[in-house]
Amino acid sequence: MTQIKYVNKTLLMQINTQAIREGANRTIQTMTVELLDSDTFFNVSQTMLHNDGLEVRCKIILDCKGSFGWIDMPLETFNSLPVLEIDDTPDTTT
Repeated sequence: MTQIKYVNKTLLMQINTQAIREGANRTIQTMTVELLDSDTFFNVSQTMLHNDGLEVRCKIILDCKGSFGWIDMPLETFNSLPVLEIDDTPDTTT
């Protein structure tokens, strides 16, 4: 099983607003988030621990063309993101 964390527009707006308010090093421009489709899920494609493990720097894919933004969030927030589980077990029946 592969697990992929993701956000929707509402959750990304909340996390981004918090990051801006707290002066995080990486945020996404507010207008960029506002223009995102409300019916789309945006996957977290890359992560790294930041600020001595207190934060996670996340790369969020914003569209099907591969546009992305980086955002810093508390480890607790990152751990609470929804997860999509994908069964990547090879099909050996053929």
